Amino acid sequence: MTETVKVTSGKALLMQQEETKPARQVFGHFIHEGELCVLFGDSNAGKSILANDIAFFVSGGGHEWEDMVSPNIPTLYVDMEMTGVQFARRYHNAIDYITDNYSRAEVDMNSTADKWEFVRSKIITMQGQPNAPKFIIIDNITNGFGSIFSAKKMLSLVAELKTMKSRFGLTILLIAHCPKRNRNKPITQDSLGGSKMIINFVDSAFAVGTSVQGEDIRYIKQIKARECSKSELVTTVRIKDTPYLSMHKIDTTAEETHISTKVLAGMYYDMTPEKEIELCCYLESNRDHNENYMSYYEISDKTGIPVDFIVSYDIEHYILKQD
Repeated sequence: MTETVKVTSGKALLMQQEETKPARQVFGHFIHEGELCVLFGDSNAGKSILANDIAFFVSGGGHEWEDMVSPNIPTLYVDMEMTGVQFARRYHNAIDYITDNYSRAEVDMNSTADKWEFVRSKIITMQGQPNAPKFIIIDNITNGFGSIFSAKKMLSLVAELKTMKSRFGLTILLIAHCPKRNRNKPITQDSLGGSKMIINFVDSAFAVGTSVQGEDIRYIKQIKARECSKSELVTTVRIKDTPYLSMHKIDTTAEETHISTKVLAGMYYDMTPEKEIELCCYLESNRDHNENYMSYYEISDKTGIPVDFIVSYDIEHYILKQD
């Protein structure tokens, strides 16, 4: 009988683990074997494109990702976004890049049945079959399971996923949708909005964001990591139609390069309500062009607010409104 609570000497435990190999990378530093992960992002940022890209790659197919080696893991993609016809249309030219290790489960979104119960049952049933899938992607839990993000349902879902993960030796990637957010600000765990509690329960998390560098440019940002140090840089990718609709790595850079330059300089300045009132007084006084007119640099000296932030604030709140 398995012990519910097991007590072990810390020193003995460390000595036992000395010969244990680090967890294998499944998708670079973003996903490690045996983890419960979440990938989130804005609407139309390309979450499903990236998720399928990962699925093709991990299962031993797809295109090459720079600095990554495919682990050839049998993969199941649980799709609550696209129908089989839509999938075939999107990936009609990917047939030579998909291996027999990749399977797709389509969920009938018109059904009134408990979709999670059927998804859970299907995953468990498949574990007893040859070439059982060990990498599971569920796209997406925000829309697919209705009001799953109530606290009670979230705790129940995560508990079941963790049990399944441990019982069958799975790696699980959940796709989640961000509510509307300010895309001129960095992506953080708070960007997941009302469903951000999931961050507390998963092993790792990363996000895909849009970029000011071009309509086809996205970036992938690590949000949480347990098996490695969290990277402070983001991975810049370009969406291409060749060899099929997919993302291709360009380089690694700072997230700031993907955010509107209008707010870059002041984006990390946390202006208090008192400071905002003080700044508004100076800017409103300048509207009169009287003898008390002050330059942005003089206002900065008086308030301690960065010059570039003052410029952005003045443009957004005064000059544009005047126009």
